[in-house]
Amino acid sequence: SGSNIRGLALTNFFYSGIYIETTSNNNTIAGNYIGSIGANGQILATTTYNGIWVDNASNNRIGGSLAADRNVLIGVPSSAILVDGAGSVGNVVQGNYIGVMPNGLSAAVSPGEGIAVTGGASNTQVGGLGAGQGNWIARTDFSAISLVDAVGTIVQGNRIGTDVAGTANWGTGSSAGMYLDDNTRGSLIQGNVVALSGDNGGILLTDTAGTGNAIVGNMIYGNAGMGIDLGWNGVTANDTGDGTVGPNNKE
Repeated sequence: SGSNIRGLALTNFFYSGIYIETTSNNNTIAGNYIGSIGANGQILATTTYNGIWVDNASNNRIGGSLAADRNVLIGVPSSAILVDGAGSVGNVVQGNYIGVMPNGLSAAVSPGEGIAVTGGASNTQVGGLGAGQGNWIARTDFSAISLVDAVGTIVQGNRIGTDVAGTANWGTGSSAGMYLDDNTRGSLIQGNVVALSGDNGGILLTDTAGTGNAIVGNMIYGNAGMGIDLGWNGVTANDTGDGTVGPNNKE
C-alpha cells in the first residue's frame, strides 16, 4: 500500500504489467508505458496480457490530469486497465491513453478492451470533467469502457474512437464504445465523446444491465449501430407509465 509506481516501460509479461493485489490500497500508478509501446514511444513486437489490474484493492489512482501522470497502454490483448472485485472501492482512472500514441497524433490497434470495471467494484471514477481528466481510448477490438456488475461508477469526459478533431475513425471493432452488463447499477455516464464504434453501437446496455444508470450530455455519433441501445434488441419503443422492466427499466 501507498506505493508510487512511475516512469516504467513494461512489456513481455504474461500475467499483467502492473498488478495491485488484494488490500493493497492508496497506490499511485502514473507515467508508465505498458504493452507494445517502448520507452521511446516506438511500437514493439511484444506486449503484456493485462495492462494494469487492480484486484480487490481500494483508493488507488491510475493516471492523472497532468501529461506526466498519463499511462500509455498499447496493444494489450485482454484489459488495458481492469478494476475488479467487490473489495475494489473508490479507485480513480484518469488521463490515460489507451491505443493512442504518446503524441496523440495517431492510434495503434489494441486487440483487447480498454477500461473494465467488474465483479462488484464500486464508486470507481473513470475520467472526469476537469482539464486532462478524461481517458482517451482508440482502436480497441472490444469495448473502450466496460461496466460489468459495477456499482456507482462515474464515467465522465472520456474520448472514445476518434482524434482531437473528432473526424478520424479510431473506433472499436464490432463492439460498442461503452458496454453495461450483469446488474451494473447506479452509474453516471456524462460528457463523453463516443464515436465511430462498431455494429453494437455507441452505448449498449444488455438485457441483464441493472437500473439507475444515468446517460446524460454525451456526444455520440458515427457508430455503425444504435447510439444508445437498451437491451441489445434494436429500437426500444416509448411506452406509457413507468412499470416497464428490463435494462435500466428501459429508461
